[in-house]
Amino acid sequence: MKKTFYVVICLVALLCGTALAQYPSTRDKDEAAIRAVVVELGEAWTTGDAERWGRQFTSDADYMAVTTAFYKGREANVKAHHALFAGRFKDTKAKYEVQTIRFLTNDIAVVHVKASMVPKNQEFRKDHLF
Repeated sequence: MKKTFYVVICLVALLCGTALAQYPSTRDKDEAAIRAVVVELGEAWTTGDAERWGRQFTSDADYMAVTTAFYKGREANVKAHHALFAGRFKDTKAKYEVQTIRFLTNDIAVVHVKASMVPKNQEFRKDHLF
């Protein structure tokens, strides 16, 4: 009985893997698009461009900042970043690096990103993360 059970599990896993393997170009495109958004966020931060920053979010996005501030929607996010780029984080630069991308469904991905921020006149350091 156990042998049959294991064979069925292996067959199901093989079929699922085969089904997912049929869409590698779509998944590759999705990963590339995610990576492009992450790079764009770093460039928007570094240029202090809140509008550019906001274009990376949907109109109904939920965004929690490292400071634990929460912004509901693109417009609230843009407004907050106008103030941040003019004040507390003026003359800083940021770099974001995708660590992992895991697709939960074809439309949902969990993305872990390492973030670095320093004054514009300094180089990024590995130990300068938030």
